[in-house]
Amino acid sequence: MSEGVGLLGEPADWLAPFLSEVVKAPVLVALVGAMAAAYFGAWGAQRMISRDQQRQAVVAELNAISAALSLCFNISNVFISLKGQFVRPMHGRFLDGEAALRQFQAQTARSRSPFKWQADFRTVPLVFAPTEFLQTTVLEKIGMRGLGVDALIRLKASEIGLAQTINQRTEAIALVGAETSETLKVRRYFGVSLPNGDVDERFADALRGIVQQTDDCIYFSYYLARELTKYGDALRLKYKDRWGWRLPKLQQLDWKDAHEKKLIPPDEEYKAWSRAFVKIPSRWEKARLKLSAWRKR
Repeated sequence: MSEGVGLLGEPADWLAPFLSEVVKAPVLVALVGAMAAAYFGAWGAQRMISRDQQRQAVVAELNAISAALSLCFNISNVFISLKGQFVRPMHGRFLDGEAALRQFQAQTARSRSPFKWQADFRTVPLVFAPTEFLQTTVLEKIGMRGLGVDALIRLKASEIGLAQTINQRTEAIALVGAETSETLKVRRYFGVSLPNGDVDERFADALRGIVQQTDDCIYFSYYLARELTKYGDALRLKYKDRWGWRLPKLQQLDWKDAHEKKLIPPDEEYKAWSRAFVKIPSRWEKARLKLSAWRKR
C-alpha cells in the first residue's frame, strides 16, 4: 500500500470532508441536541430533587428540635412544681427541726425542757413526665451529640431514681411512725444515733435523695433545652443563606419565673459533671489553634 492511500484504496483526505458533511446533517444535530438536553435536564432535575430532599430533612430536624424543646419545658415544669409545692417546704421544715434538735442537745441536762417537734409524714406524690417521648425524639430525629445526650440519659435515670426514693421514704415513714418511744422516734426521724450506737438514717437519707433527684430532673431537662437551642440555632445558621425564611423558627421558652423563684439549680452545682466531657474542637478551632501556635514560635 502506497503512502497517502487509505484502507479503501482511496486518498486518506476523503474522511474529513465526509465527516464535515455528516456533522452538518439536520438529523444528527437534532439527535445530539436532544441527547444533551436529556442528560443535562435529568442532571438538573436530580440536583433539584436532592436539594429539596435536603431542605425537607433540615426542616424536619428543626421541627423535631422544637418538639423536644416543648417536651423539655413540660418535663422541667413537672419537677419544678413538685419542688415548689412539696419538696422545698418539706425539706425546709426538716432542716428547721434538725437545727432545733442540735440546739436542744447543746443545752445542759438541767436546763433542758421537753423537745418540741412535729414530724412531717405527708406523702410526696409520684409524678409522671413524658421523658419517653423526649428520648425518642432526641435520639431518633435529632443529630445532636455530647453533653446534651448525656443530660437526657441522666434525666431519665434521675426520674427513675426519684420514684424509687419516694417509695423508700414512704416505707421509712411507716417504720418511724411505728416507734412507740418518742425519743427513739425523734432519733430515727432525724437520723441521730440510737442508745445502742446504731444510726438509722433511712428517713433522712430518703428525704435528701428526693431533694437531690428533684433538682437533677429540673437541671438536666433545663440543660438539655439549652443544648437543643444551641444546636438548632447552629443548624439554622448553616442553611440560612440557602433557604432563609423557609426554615422554621425554634420554639421559644421562658424560664424567668423559675429563675426568680430559684427553683432551677445553678450551673456551679453541676460543674463536676460538665467538666467530665472533653469538647472536640471544630476544624476552624483547630486551624486557629495551629495559627496561634505558629505565631508564638
